[in-house]
Amino acid sequence: MSYSYDDLLIESVATRRQRLGGALMFGQERLRRDWSDRLRTFVAGVFLAALAATGCVAVSFVTHLLSSDPTLRQGGGVPAVPSAQITRLQQPSAEGRAP
Repeated sequence: MSYSYDDLLIESVATRRQRLGGALMFGQERLRRDWSDRLRTFVAGVFLAALAATGCVAVSFVTHLLSSDPTLRQGGGVPAVPSAQITRLQQPSAEGRAP
């Protein structure tokens, strides 16, 4: 494919800007530092993915708890105790009395 003079000039200027930017940011050892930056980005991505997965599991767990427990759905944190059990618990037992 034949290039015109303008296309060659634009491509050479873009290449020069890319090389100057790399030299400014990374210095003489730009290939090694570029690899370590990619590694750092990879580790950060894995950390963010694990954090997002943990958040999804937590939301799923709370949703499951709310859907399975009827007392939590009503908004009351204390489970309801029937009145027959309350009166039985309040009455003193005959076994614990001294003769």
